[in-house]
Amino acid sequence: MLMRKIVLFFICLQVFIFIWPADAQTFYANSINYVPLQNQTLMLDLSNCNTPLINTCPPTNNVVQAFEAQYTDIALDINGNFYYVSGWGSLYTRNINNPSSCQFLASFGVTINALVADISGVIYAAGNNGGVCSLYKYDPATGVFSTIGNFPPNYFSAGDLFFYEGRLFLTCTNSNFTQAYLIEVNIADPMKSCYYMGLQNLQAYGAFSINYPSYSKAYIISTTFISNNNYQAFLYEIDMASRTVGAAICTYPYAINGAASVYHYTPATTTPASISIASSAGNSGICAGDQVTFTSNALNAAAPPYYQWTKNGLNVGANAPSYTDNTLSNGDKIQCFLAAAYSCAAPASAVSNTIVMNVTPSVTPSVIITANIPAVCEGNPVQFKATTTNGGTLPAYHWKKNGMAVGSNMDTYTDRSILKGDIITCEFTSNVSCALPATSNSIVMDMNKNPVVVLDHTPALCRGGDRQLDAGDFIAYLWNDGSAGRYLGINAPGTYYVTVKDNNGCQGSDTAKITTTVSPPAGFLPGDTAICAYNSLQLYPLHNYISYHWSTGSGSPLITVDKAGLYWLEVTDNNNCIGADSIIVSNKKCLEGFYVPTAFTPNKDGKNDLFKPLLLGRVKKCDFRIFNRWGMLVFKTTDITRGWDGNLAESSQNSNIFVWVCTYEVEAGPVETKTGTVVLIR
Repeated sequence: MLMRKIVLFFICLQVFIFIWPADAQTFYANSINYVPLQNQTLMLDLSNCNTPLINTCPPTNNVVQAFEAQYTDIALDINGNFYYVSGWGSLYTRNINNPSSCQFLASFGVTINALVADISGVIYAAGNNGGVCSLYKYDPATGVFSTIGNFPPNYFSAGDLFFYEGRLFLTCTNSNFTQAYLIEVNIADPMKSCYYMGLQNLQAYGAFSINYPSYSKAYIISTTFISNNNYQAFLYEIDMASRTVGAAICTYPYAINGAASVYHYTPATTTPASISIASSAGNSGICAGDQVTFTSNALNAAAPPYYQWTKNGLNVGANAPSYTDNTLSNGDKIQCFLAAAYSCAAPASAVSNTIVMNVTPSVTPSVIITANIPAVCEGNPVQFKATTTNGGTLPAYHWKKNGMAVGSNMDTYTDRSILKGDIITCEFTSNVSCALPATSNSIVMDMNKNPVVVLDHTPALCRGGDRQLDAGDFIAYLWNDGSAGRYLGINAPGTYYVTVKDNNGCQGSDTAKITTTVSPPAGFLPGDTAICAYNSLQLYPLHNYISYHWSTGSGSPLITVDKAGLYWLEVTDNNNCIGADSIIVSNKKCLEGFYVPTAFTPNKDGKNDLFKPLLLGRVKKCDFRIFNRWGMLVFKTTDITRGWDGNLAESSQNSNIFVWVCTYEVEAGPVETKTGTVVLIR
């Protein structure tokens, strides 16, 4: 399986090298074949993905060691010289046009897996040693190897260095190979190198750039192990401006782990970069708390440029062409520094003009509203008054009821349709400079119901009598005649009205109209009568009324009497007229004793159908029984009003003689038992 070249250098490597002129699409690849062990150099073309072989430079220093026999990266300078580096850091060279010019130069003395040549022919190299990734340099002109410095922790070389538009980049991974990204190398101080972009977890063992007359392109190579000695490599283009990786351009049947190219670099325009800034507030002052947006105008800056905004010399905002602030104070100084695009440690290449803020402190108005009454009576208007401070000469009032606009632009508002729970507020705007809007307190309205007055509305008045109108229990009264009491006595037809006031100050009224006079009730009891001493009598009026009052104290329309005497009744009719009448009940002589018929005919003709005793007097108790001639009980009762109908168990008895027995007691008399016979006739 293919091993990662940042750790073990027996892995296979290919390095792609672009050959001048700068607008060509041909580049080279160095590949190692494991069986048999052999380095190969391929000439590749971006336009067709072909892979012809060309001569390579075999290693000659310590060739018996496997790491030495494998190249980890190659570079090509602008003069056509290839540089090969082995796993042990040995550096070889040959000219692209002279295959026999291979020679060993010297050794870096450490493991190297990334190599590139700059425009002057100086070789830069990177390698991972002892858990640290370092940047090295070899100057062919002097033959001197040197260590420049270490990269930040957790930045490990994945396999290649390349130049792009004057800046040096290194493909990196982390310590456990779970991430892949580019860093921009600070050549003067590698520890200040910084993250540039992610590579979608594509372990980029090769990378290079191609320079066209007006622009450059960058590429990475990622190699995948297939099986046995089979590998597959994928070529991707990188959009360095948007920092994105495109789709695979070419696929090669080789183990590819590195890339390099001839570096052509045309210096940028000599016109210096410049930047100016402007404020959305213009030349006018602002109020404290106002939001202001500062916009930059950058000229001749690398695209996209880097922005650093400052307020009073302190960094603020983001890397963006504009900056917004709503916490500005009077005298604050705003500037913007313009740096080279995405440079890790580049100094500002331009400084903008300085905008000194003119900020006026905010004025805080206030508004308090009151109601002319704390609680409103139903249907009554309420006036609200706004009292303000810092209002200026032309203040504006915005009254609201339950959040909806009402009223007009005045310091008072009158409402004639207030309901319980309505919420009144006022939003107040001052015309004083830098005055903030103000919102008043809220008044939650309380609603008191108006008192309900119910006068006697009976339209008729009793002739010769009077009536007292009652307005109810309130604290103040005013009748139509000017009187101020609860009651008003009237004795003639007319219209009478009253207005009352309750404890809440709410008013209510009612009107009574008397249209006619009527006679009071009279002669409504029956004539005088008499009763037996042992009987009772029901007394009741001849007509219906709305109320009754008997001399006995009863309020019922009917009473039962059992004694002689004078009884009177007072009634009230529908017109509230009161009348009285009386009746005399006298005693009369009545029969007394026990009487029993000797025969009866239960044929349902309504005559003599029942057989029962007749007891005259105040009966206290009575037990009446009937037997047939064989002594069988055929009927019994203790109710003197019940009698025998000649049936036994719903079966009619035939004509015959029956024996009866009656035990009874009347008031003031002894218990007596009578017997006898009766004839049933069918």
